[in-house]
This record gives sequence, structure tokens and C-alpha cells, in this order.
Amino acid sequence: MRGLSRSARALAVTMIGASIAWPATAQAGPREDAAAALGAGDGLSAGRIILANYSTQPAVLADIIYDAGKIAVGAGKGEAYSDALPVAYLHGGVTQAVADRSFSLAAFTVLERGATPEEGRVGTLAVLKTNAAYLGITP
Repeated sequence: MRGLSRSARALAVTMIGASIAWPATAQAGPREDAAAALGAGDGLSAGRIILANYSTQPAVLADIIYDAGKIAVGAGKGEAYSDALPVAYLHGGVTQAVADRSFSLAAFTVLERGATPEEGRVGTLAVLKTNAAYLGITP
């Protein structure tokens, strides 16, 4: 901060301190709400959000399921997530074709962003359970 006046330095330090003390927080939207609901194992709530906003958008659904899987595994709710995804998709009006496309896109997201072995296991199980639900196969 060489060359700045004392008041300019004080203002800069105050602004930096304020940004550290009060970081900007992103507003949660329906996409984040759907991921949070799925990550918590609440397929019905996620399905309502998906139906209202994203049932025909496989790219958005891919982001939702990727984020939800991370949330679920981090919270120790992987099994609940794998049970919630079929509920969310079927109640959310997602066709099997859109679901399949979202799964393919989510796989590319995993390649780009990575996943732990447990996240991979949970995600694979969720996809298998969802495909089974579309085919009418129940455990």
C-alpha cells in the first residue's frame, strides 16, 4: 500500500477486513434446494422442486445429483440419497430419456471434478435404483 494516503490505506484495510468478516454469500435457489433435499434423503421435496423447474433439463439435473451425492456422503446419508433419487425423478416428472442423459452428464462431471470412492459407490447405486424404478423393478 505504498504511495497511498493514510486515509486511503485505512479505507482499504477496513474494506478488506469487512470482506473477511462478512463474506458475500450466494443466494440459494431451487437448484441448490433440490440438491440439499436429495442430499438429505428427501426425494419428495426434491421431486417437487425438479417438477417445477428442471424436469426437462438434463444438464441441471446432472449438477443437482452430483452436488447431492457430495452432500449426502459428507453427511453420512449415502443410502438415503440412493433411495431418494428415484423418488425425486419419478415424482419430478423426469422421463427416462432425460434421466439417462442426466446420468451421462453427471458421469462427465465426476471425471471433471472428481469423486471419492464412496461418492462413486453411492452415485452408482442411486443410478441403478433409479433405472430399476423406471423399469418397475422394486427391491
